[in-house]
Amino acid sequence: MPRVVSLVALSVLLAAWPARAQTSATPPPVSQAEQDERADENNPVKAVFFSLRNEFGNQLGDSWTDAFIVRSDRAWLTRNKQLRSKVGLLTRIDVPIVTSHSGTTTEVGLGDLYVQVLHVPWLTPHVALAMGSGVTLPTASSDTLGFGKWQLAPIVVPVWFFPGRKGFFLIRLQEHVSLAGDASRPAVNYLQTAPSVVYNFRPRWWMSVETEATTDWQHDNRVSFRTGVELGHVVARRFGVSVRPEIPWGANRTGDWTVKVVVTRYRVAT
Repeated sequence: MPRVVSLVALSVLLAAWPARAQTSATPPPVSQAEQDERADENNPVKAVFFSLRNEFGNQLGDSWTDAFIVRSDRAWLTRNKQLRSKVGLLTRIDVPIVTSHSGTTTEVGLGDLYVQVLHVPWLTPHVALAMGSGVTLPTASSDTLGFGKWQLAPIVVPVWFFPGRKGFFLIRLQEHVSLAGDASRPAVNYLQTAPSVVYNFRPRWWMSVETEATTDWQHDNRVSFRTGVELGHVVARRFGVSVRPEIPWGANRTGDWTVKVVVTRYRVAT
């Protein structure tokens, strides 16, 4: 299955930011529930995300893979008065249903589950940092739908915010290494380095550009590249959609093209 792309602060802030950046000549009336929501600064569960993602990848040759991913993101943040920032945890769970086609064979089933827990030591209007790890569980229903390995994926992501809620820049560094699993399957050991920029170019609209470099330590430190451009729209205050085409490139490219479509539900829990 395609690897799970983990954007720490991006996943938490991307859905929330365009909705909060909406402006109008006459602000709409604010309900009492919304006032209570905004006033509850110490609620540990500030943001809950639920997204449906479809990722179709045309591989080299006649192969292709389609992953339908049910993703749950949650932010457990509180305000630290001494640090003058928010601190806490970010969690993520991905449940993929994968379709894999190669030659004349097509298989459909459960892919590898992905679970992630990250610590946020500070989150301010100017900078943020998240660090922790993901874990890939070898739950795929067949060999072609997963890696067959338990994987640990430590990650660190610094974030710098643009003035006026216009967007942010981040760099994601994440190592994926297999620890156990099916001895007959290849070991996993690669590093992803991915700078990304997100720009809120008008109310309810955003775009992002990311280039990801993958260094495969298992195959002579071979480096492959992938660049994606995303366009997103907040259809309603707590509902957004985005489309993201990606192109692998370089001498070691791993596919022809990928298209990702994401539907996100955002809400603040009180």
